Amino acid sequence: MIIKEKLISLFKKFGFRITKSELDFDHFLSLYFSLIDSDDFYFVEVGSNDGKTNDPLYDYVKNFDLSGVLVEPQKEVYDKLK
Repeated sequence: MIIKEKLISLFKKFGFRITKSELDFDHFLSLYFSLIDSDDFYFVEVGSNDGKTNDPLYDYVKNFDLSGVLVEPQKEVYDKLK
């Protein structure tokens, strides 16, 4: 706790205030992808299954028109990914 208090004090000296955010990871990614140029972003996903089912990136790829490579090492699942 001492380090936390020291950091808060240091930031306060420079006019910053640290607050707790209710921003979860999904909201963070949505905000991030809405602020970047998707032409400058490229991803590689290893173990992508069929590219949709239970894929945490699928909605972001579709909504933000992201480019990347999906890799699936299991042949049976890879056939679905193709």
